[in-house]
Amino acid sequence: MKTLLTPTLTMLLNLLSVVQSYRLLPRNSDLFITISSSLSRHEGRTVSRQVELHWSPDVVTTDDKIALFRQHPIDSPGVKSIFEVTHPLTSSGNYKMPVMMPYLNFSESQTLGNGSCVNLFIALVSSNGTPLAVNCLRIQSHWMSNMRNQLWDAPLNKVLIPGSHNAGAYRQFSSDKSNNLLTRYSFCQDEDVWTQLAFGIRFLDIRVGYYLNKPVPSPFYVNHDFVRIRNLLPILEDVQKFLDQTDEIVILDLHRFPSGFSRDTADDVHEQLVGILQSMFGDLMAPRYWKETVPLGQLWSSGRRLVVGYADAHMRKKYDFLWHDVVHKWADAQKLSELEEYAKRVAHNIRSSRFLSALMLSMTLPTMQMVTNPLGSVRTVADLVNRAVPQWFREIKDFRDNLNVACVDYFLGSDIVSLAIQVNDLRYPPRSDWVPPKNYTAMTTTARPVVKLDEEGARGDSSDGFFGRTLRRFVKLLDPSIEKYLRKKRK
Repeated sequence: MKTLLTPTLTMLLNLLSVVQSYRLLPRNSDLFITISSSLSRHEGRTVSRQVELHWSPDVVTTDDKIALFRQHPIDSPGVKSIFEVTHPLTSSGNYKMPVMMPYLNFSESQTLGNGSCVNLFIALVSSNGTPLAVNCLRIQSHWMSNMRNQLWDAPLNKVLIPGSHNAGAYRQFSSDKSNNLLTRYSFCQDEDVWTQLAFGIRFLDIRVGYYLNKPVPSPFYVNHDFVRIRNLLPILEDVQKFLDQTDEIVILDLHRFPSGFSRDTADDVHEQLVGILQSMFGDLMAPRYWKETVPLGQLWSSGRRLVVGYADAHMRKKYDFLWHDVVHKWADAQKLSELEEYAKRVAHNIRSSRFLSALMLSMTLPTMQMVTNPLGSVRTVADLVNRAVPQWFREIKDFRDNLNVACVDYFLGSDIVSLAIQVNDLRYPPRSDWVPPKNYTAMTTTARPVVKLDEEGARGDSSDGFFGRTLRRFVKLLDPSIEKYLRKKRK
């Protein structure tokens, strides 16, 4: 029986449809949030993780504002912004704010939802206060499997994969006392590996050292060159848990063995390490003979969603689940312009590479500057590079067409995961005719609410707004059939 809708009900349905559909612009490269890697002075103390707003001058007019909200400004009408850039046309297109993002110590269950937002929302706001476009800082735990119908036939070496340089060299900044010469140049990430994966990183650059005199929980440690950082085992456990709880594909690149793998004992030490990989990952590891051109669908349908690069040819000959270590394209550049020119050459020529290839979007600091400049650090140069990365992807066609793996330091400062999603969306448009093979069962995922931060960074759940809830309850009371109609529209 056909339901007759009065003009008032029609208006309410249309309004509710707007509330449901006009939520976020998940792939909007013109409006986004990053977390700066650099340290700044704020109210007499050194702080890290400043929120930075980014926008393109093409999307704003003279009277528009760029605003930061703690709640979605469309779902929560009347919510006040916590900061505004009132003349965005006269600004450089980015603004570092006196707002700090706390470290997210969330649990696995809170992390692995579909497209959860940290409650930091950037909005383009018109002169009359109407939000015109909204984006958020988003957790991308399932971005690859969400694009399964697009990426199923895509070769592994033709997909843009976001990576973290020195993924295991992470450390939370605490105070000036802990900010010494060693820490300034040894650490390259703020987030642990679990959080890196939850935010969408899919390539982990790891260097392994062996320390027989430190056997607990294992004698294998993550190194940055010859600096021992932390034990390797908890990092491998994070990768294992992530693969168990998602349908994502991860590349674990054991790129160097800088300490403890001496010529006399190297084989025995490598055997121990390979034994750990076998016991933890087993059939999750893809065989090397599939090669770098393996379609992502083959990795998904087989369940072998972990590619392990291993920088020892002798071990690779013995074990078919060890791939050639990913070729790192390192500029050794000390200026941003040098890095850009090198990156352009790599992006242009990368199609001829025989192996998986990673462009390392990082700079090298001169040794003398490291010793004499108390303000210099990996954080400082990462901030410089990360601001340039989105612009390079917009302006350099070879970046969008050719790059395979792109790695950065302090990855939340670059928007690298959203860039990868946008680029892959261009390379492999959605397919309406795609049907998963009969022998493939997708892992189901549940959408999660906003990951809410209070002043101390505590977590909580956020509803989708008083306005949306009230309208939905009102319509449901009027006619249950209308609620069914709304559910169909939301699908």
